[in-house]
Amino acid sequence: MPTRSFALSPQSLIQDTNGCAITNLTAHNLYNQDPKLGPLADLGGSALTHALRYDSPALDAGHSGGLTTDQRGLPRPIDDPNTPNAEGGDGSDIGAYEADPSLRLAAPERVGSDVRLRFNTLFGRNYGVESKDNIEDMWSVLMNNIPGTGGALLPVDIGAAALPHRFYRAVQSP
Repeated sequence: MPTRSFALSPQSLIQDTNGCAITNLTAHNLYNQDPKLGPLADLGGSALTHALRYDSPALDAGHSGGLTTDQRGLPRPIDDPNTPNAEGGDGSDIGAYEADPSLRLAAPERVGSDVRLRFNTLFGRNYGVESKDNIEDMWSVLMNNIPGTGGALLPVDIGAAALPHRFYRAVQSP
């Protein structure tokens, strides 16, 4: 069997090292681990990317090497305070995709008589959207068990633009 040879960046994740001769910077690499990637998809930017699952060993295990954006043009690093950084790393994720663990709803947008929301998700997690008409009201489930893609979700509240006001929040399912 021919041997494959790789020159690596300071932090790399190699799922299968059989038949490989690894050279260059190897001190902080991850070997023989499933990277836990989503399918190749349009997650923004000019090229298709694989999202990292919420439990990928590539999360916060890399070093940006001075790059300030991922392949999609989104900020890098986004350091998750709940995930320890790899030794020698700066909180960047390994690879072309930088996961954003923060759950933030962007400004709702009126689309005809509907309201469209936007929030980023992690691949492998499920999400919901809750709403209420008055600040004192209890939250009501608007949508539930929406699978995260690793990109933005754009749920729509049908007919909500006619309401005098509405409050929203995105929630991560357990």
